[in-house]
Amino acid sequence: MTVQKSLVVEWRHAEGEGEPCYRCSDTGHTFIDLLDEVIPLLESDGITVKQTERLVQAGTRNRIYLNGRPLEELLDEAGRAQTYCHSTKWMMLEEARRAVIGPDGVACQEAPEILFRKSILKSLEE
Repeated sequence: MTVQKSLVVEWRHAEGEGEPCYRCSDTGHTFIDLLDEVIPLLESDGITVKQTERLVQAGTRNRIYLNGRPLEELLDEAGRAQTYCHSTKWMMLEEARRAVIGPDGVACQEAPEILFRKSILKSLEE
């Protein structure tokens, strides 16, 4: 497996829509706050980060893509990988990603911060 040397963070939304809500369930950070923390680490490893915005047709989901992949998909993959770490079949597993109503009644995608971090790394895999 090789690692891509760039991360393209693309926000796809209809005109007039605010940023989508992605929030870390354990730390309360937004994905954008977390990304601001992670960018210097990626850049110190030689990975360039480019943030873009694309207007899409009204009614299309307002979401973030990492290297062309929806963040929700990456979160789900990272969550499935977490289950490999559990040694017993009877252990209760929490949902990795869940939709919740966040501030101001906005629908949010929520997951533990480690899954957001793993999603960023997963998006760099070729």
